Amino acid sequence: MTSDNDQAQTPDEIEKDPEKDAAENDFNKEAEELLTDEPSEKSAEVKVNTVEIDSGEKDLSLEAPENLPLTKKKGKNLKKILLLAFLLLAVSGLIGGGIFVYQKAMAEKDENQNFLATETNQPTPFLTQIPTVEPTETPKLERKTLKLQILNGSGVAGAAGKAQAFLENLGYQSFEVGNADSYEFDQTEISVRESRKDYLDLLIADLEAEYALGEKDADLPEESEFDAVIIIGKD
Repeated sequence: MTSDNDQAQTPDEIEKDPEKDAAENDFNKEAEELLTDEPSEKSAEVKVNTVEIDSGEKDLSLEAPENLPLTKKKGKNLKKILLLAFLLLAVSGLIGGGIFVYQKAMAEKDENQNFLATETNQPTPFLTQIPTVEPTETPKLERKTLKLQILNGSGVAGAAGKAQAFLENLGYQSFEVGNADSYEFDQTEISVRESRKDYLDLLIADLEAEYALGEKDADLPEESEFDAVIIIGKD
């Protein structure tokens, strides 16, 4: 049988070890510091238990909180990360849009400057005034100024006088009538001086309505006293 002294002692009767008490106090302080890190989570509990061991010494252990709301904490961090990422994307978009608008504006400015430079470098057209060419007036031919010699080359009596009367009706006024050196002229011939050749076409136009014309030249000598000689032919 065992004596009363050999009976098991209660934990209160075990002599306290100063070193173990100090360690227990440090451990309790650390537990309190852990609790103060998450003051808003009331459900987190830290239990400090003393367990009797065979050697009679106390073993101190820290039980981790079972209901610590880590999910809620992670959710808050995720929201912060997403918000930060959204802000970064928005700022990047604004910066990129600003750069695009600036580059476009500069490109349009350069294009306008190049266009203006091209317009400036082009020579200013000058209007060249083309002188107005006044039509040269054909000198008016006056039949009355032309001195004519009419010769009968047909052998028909009165042929030269008849021609004179015909031309007088057209406006001719100066005449000399006579006979040609020969009566063998089949057609009427006209000769004018070179200085009066402008009248050749006029004489042709006047006589061809009444006579068949042959030679028509401006070969009358300049020293001739007449401007034109007309030899009346048979036809």
